[in-house]
Amino acid sequence: MVEATGGRSDRAGAAPFVGRAAECGRLDAVLAEGGSAIVDVTGEAGIGKTRLLTRFSAKARAQGLTVLSGQATAYEQDSPFRPFADAFADLSPTLMGRFPALAELPAEVRGVGETPSAGDRFGLCRATAGLLGQLGPDRLVVVLDDLHWADPASLELVDHLVRHPVPSPLLLVVARRDRQTPPKLAASLARGLDTGAVHRIDLGPLSECDCVDGLAAELPQPQAKELYAASGGNPRYFLALRQAHCDAPEPACLGALLLDELAPLSPVERQVLEAAAVLGDHATPTMIAGLTDSDTKAVVTALRELMRCDLLRPDFGGRPALRHPLIRDLVHDAIDPWLREDLHRRAAAELAAAGATIVDQAHHVEQSMTHWDPQAADVLVAAAEQSAATAPADSARWLGVVLRLLPNGPEHLTTRRQLTVLRARALGVSGGLSEGRDLLQQVMDMPAPDRYDDVRVTAATLRGLLERQLGRHREAEAMLRRELARSPEPSHALLIGLELCSCVLSAARFPEVRADINEVLASARALGDGIGEMRALALIALGEAYEGDIAMARVRAASAASLAETFTDTDLAELCETLCTLGWTEVFLEDYAAAESHLDRGLEIARRAGRACLVPQFLTAKAYLHLSTCRVTSALELAEEAEPLARALGSGDLLAFHAGGPVPDPAPGRPDLPQRAGRRRGGRGRRGRRRQLVGDLGPVHARLRRARRRGAAPSVGHPVARRRKRPVPAATLDSPQQPGGAQRRRPRRRRRGGRRALGGARPQGGGAARPAEPARCGAAQPRPHCHWPR
Repeated sequence: MVEATGGRSDRAGAAPFVGRAAECGRLDAVLAEGGSAIVDVTGEAGIGKTRLLTRFSAKARAQGLTVLSGQATAYEQDSPFRPFADAFADLSPTLMGRFPALAELPAEVRGVGETPSAGDRFGLCRATAGLLGQLGPDRLVVVLDDLHWADPASLELVDHLVRHPVPSPLLLVVARRDRQTPPKLAASLARGLDTGAVHRIDLGPLSECDCVDGLAAELPQPQAKELYAASGGNPRYFLALRQAHCDAPEPACLGALLLDELAPLSPVERQVLEAAAVLGDHATPTMIAGLTDSDTKAVVTALRELMRCDLLRPDFGGRPALRHPLIRDLVHDAIDPWLREDLHRRAAAELAAAGATIVDQAHHVEQSMTHWDPQAADVLVAAAEQSAATAPADSARWLGVVLRLLPNGPEHLTTRRQLTVLRARALGVSGGLSEGRDLLQQVMDMPAPDRYDDVRVTAATLRGLLERQLGRHREAEAMLRRELARSPEPSHALLIGLELCSCVLSAARFPEVRADINEVLASARALGDGIGEMRALALIALGEAYEGDIAMARVRAASAASLAETFTDTDLAELCETLCTLGWTEVFLEDYAAAESHLDRGLEIARRAGRACLVPQFLTAKAYLHLSTCRVTSALELAEEAEPLARALGSGDLLAFHAGGPVPDPAPGRPDLPQRAGRRRGGRGRRGRRRQLVGDLGPVHARLRRARRRGAAPSVGHPVARRRKRPVPAATLDSPQQPGGAQRRRPRRRRRGGRRALGGARPQGGGAARPAEPARCGAAQPRPHCHWPR
């Protein structure tokens, strides 16, 4: 019992109360009206009913009102009037003096009498209601939480108060879970809505703003939004996910609160729930019976009870599923480790017998494989190969399990080399560039049966790609030249040569490899390698565009585009980076329609194939394309989407497009910490030279934001074309600031350094730096020219 002089208050360190302004307003309105009323607060578990009642109770006490609080529990459903007895127990002398009628309440309602028989309950409810109607003019607030667990006698008393409102100013506030409410109580409260005796407040999910800004202000917005999406707006689930993400000690407390619902379950119901948590989407009565060695009828009975308790809900296919993924994880992790391993082993066998896919089996094999088992390893390897293009992170994890348990004997060396390359590829595709590169170095250091085999060439070219994406162009070039010196066969030399030329071209040194890339093109044509030919053509087109041979660049780009049309998306899944190179080239050649088509196609392939390392490259290229075609708002959105992805990958080249300066070298041994080298912006050295080629798009972002705030739509265009002074077509310059555009004043001359801030941006995805001097660009087509709004 809690009265006016004391009550539940928020504990130190508890999450703040956020949102619920409309619900608090409705409660305040009912409180201000006076008279007798019943408020029905409904919502699912964890939605915030208790927090709302606690806040309301504190506000009522602050107004000098008396608040009595009680709560029903799942353990006391056999004790009559338990929530009312919790509220009316141990009444203080002060409270008895203020409400003398409370002293005359039946002893059973106060929890100090014998258990009444079912026949006496109606008279007892009528007597209790009569005494509550004699409270006097002072307002009494009774708050009852978790009424879905109330005993039958309490439900009868609530029903009587709904049908026969008391004349005193009694405010009864009840909270319950709608899915677990007994039908009798739900029907009684529904009738009260029709008569006006009951006011209902349905609590739905919190808004994203309330959760992200109010409950996770310390987290970066993208991460907080991901947690919100996973929680479904349920504040308890959101807090549990946030605290687990921050590695705080509170998740155990929240987990205990969530798992408290499992305590009243019978052993069979607990086993069925644990089996459903293990099986996940494949939970059926037959599967659960196989895992628990139970009769199917007993399993069905337990499933009905678990659904009545709202621990399980039918999914879209009618199969039982735990009501939230977080609950499933908590139940799964609470299973005894040896039992959990056995359940997963049984689940894998049941799924295999039922003809489930190898990927479905792999999850359970992973959870149950604790020692080397060739058959289980074959399942994981097959699943990793199937999911490499669609779920590379899962593929890398499964291969990691196999490699961890694979014996180190020489008879397994070939298998270890092959699986390590597969895992490195999956890590690189999913964003683990550094880890994948280190694994490939291990493969190249392993002894090989042949001087140069397929595994070696795959490891070398893939390592060159990852080194290039990490911005280590010199290191990649040196390693690839060493590999070419080993005299691989022509097909292997073609792959290494293509990656070598990509590395040198990315470092803006195309003249050094012009002859090499033309030899690679000839070799690809001689071998009939269409994809290799397309890659070589795209690289030559970008390099020639940078060097100023626009005619040659157009011819090579057109040939590469024609070849790209002959390949399916599946053919290009492993090499969709070539579409990014081709897209950059077409942007610089001002063939914007073709560039957008190829970039959109490549981005779709990269996302569908799970190639996370390529997504920011395509987004950056699309941002520059939109910037060049006057789509300021979408350009800024694409750039802002690409920046966190580039930071997650650790790609210095990509970050140079978004940061206001060169990306600092990492401190020795701590790649996550920048090293303060004291370099000046645009200074000498490797980073300074890179800055001169890449340019600084920090001012571009600032101007984009200013333009979007002002509602203007400025055209940046090709940085080289920007420097040419041409009359501006009136239609191009229409904007909210300058209607018609024809009367726009002549733009001021800008400082030379200010112009350079928008120029010299080097493309990603294997591309070279874009033209930095007008004299090297050839005859570009005329295009509209305008300046940024000041």
